[in-house]
Amino acid sequence: MRHDNQQYKDRRLLPLGQCLAGLILLLTGVAMLYGGIRLITLDGSWYYAIAGIVLLITAPLLLLARRSGLVLYAGFCAATLAWALYECGWNPIALLPRVLFFLVLLIVMLLTWRWFARSFLRAIANGCAAPGRHCWSAAR
Repeated sequence: MRHDNQQYKDRRLLPLGQCLAGLILLLTGVAMLYGGIRLITLDGSWYYAIAGIVLLITAPLLLLARRSGLVLYAGFCAATLAWALYECGWNPIALLPRVLFFLVLLIVMLLTWRWFARSFLRAIANGCAAPGRHCWSAAR
């Protein structure tokens, strides 16, 4: 009976990494939306306002522990990388402030989500240096 109670508690509590990621994205989304609207009024880039909206949609999904939140955030990171490459090319000094924060947060999120981290660690344990499709199916 104690085991069932412990399992119930684990389902109710959101892992700390997911909770922090959701709160960080919520605050970042508010700041980016505000700054993006100000930038639009000055005839600047629309990227920041759009990114703020996406982050404000993503944050509650992460706080509810939905996989769709992680998928949406990964898509946001891919779009941010594409925008940064368009904006400044392959110059690493110019790319760094545009993508580093979001990519580090994505890595932390991937490592803290149990369903992803568990499969990834099993694939590595099975000897897959670069986990591909065949490694993922063997890891499950």
